[in-house]
Amino acid sequence: MLANLCPELLERRISSACSAAGKKKMTVCLSRSFIEHSEPHRPRLTNRSNIDTLIMRGQLVKTLVGVAMTIFASNGLARAEELAVNPVAKVLTTNSGQPIVLPSGEVEVTASIFIIPGGASLAVHRHPFPRYGYVLSGALSVTNAETGQAKQFTSGDLVIEAVGQWHSGMNPGKEPLRLLVLDQAPRGATNTELQKQ
Repeated sequence: MLANLCPELLERRISSACSAAGKKKMTVCLSRSFIEHSEPHRPRLTNRSNIDTLIMRGQLVKTLVGVAMTIFASNGLARAEELAVNPVAKVLTTNSGQPIVLPSGEVEVTASIFIIPGGASLAVHRHPFPRYGYVLSGALSVTNAETGQAKQFTSGDLVIEAVGQWHSGMNPGKEPLRLLVLDQAPRGATNTELQKQ
């Protein structure tokens, strides 16, 4: 397609593409004496000299397309270098020391965001299947009712909740707690059981 463009149109397309890519405007200078035109966008093919010119034009267009693709590729690499992956945690056990064991069979993953007001507490409960939390903002205190152990979590902390053990959580701060929660449970199963009073 680019091989059928006149030099002026080719120059405009490459210049606008380079400008869109955030690069300095690239100027393509193609002399009218290099490629003769009898009508817009159609080179004359009347003698061997013009046919040779057309062949050189195709090679020039291929070179220009290669230059433009290099610019776009380098622009894409610059953006890829800005990507960052910052590991948060790598753990093998829950907060109470249990090994993490995934449910067997078909598993459903549920993602939720809990917003717990400052000073609010959650009822004593347990999870029959794995539950993971990530503190987006605020503070969380989790107390294991069976061991009496309490753990504190703040923004950026990963919470691997105990499986099958009674525990409660509370927001000890004044600001709302925002907690991203991921449950892994058999399809259709509930992953929270409240302790009967």
